[in-house]
Amino acid sequence: MKIPVKGTAEAQRREKMAQHACPIPDAVVSCLRRKLGNDRYAAWFSDVVVIASDSGKVTLSAGTKFRSDRINSNYDVDLVQAWQTLDPEIHRVTAIANLPRPQDERTAASSN
Repeated sequence: MKIPVKGTAEAQRREKMAQHACPIPDAVVSCLRRKLGNDRYAAWFSDVVVIASDSGKVTLSAGTKFRSDRINSNYDVDLVQAWQTLDPEIHRVTAIANLPRPQDERTAASSN
């Protein structure tokens, strides 16, 4: 897994998005819970937050790369449908991994 190095454009972009994180709107949560069930929703989305929404696209922060990859591959259609209950213009919802903590960046840099 490639971790953005602090100071790079990608790391700065993700850091800026993370500063504006907010919970998934209640209407989207309700729709996902109905579709997926409470247990599956809790397992995959309980700590997911919205970090960006622009031009019909929503970006979620999902913790680990594993979790974001699974959400993107298994729930992409469900996410778009749920978000479209709020805004019919939404056509893409993508989950990304959280920004690494500063000690994670140092550990990753020293292992290369």
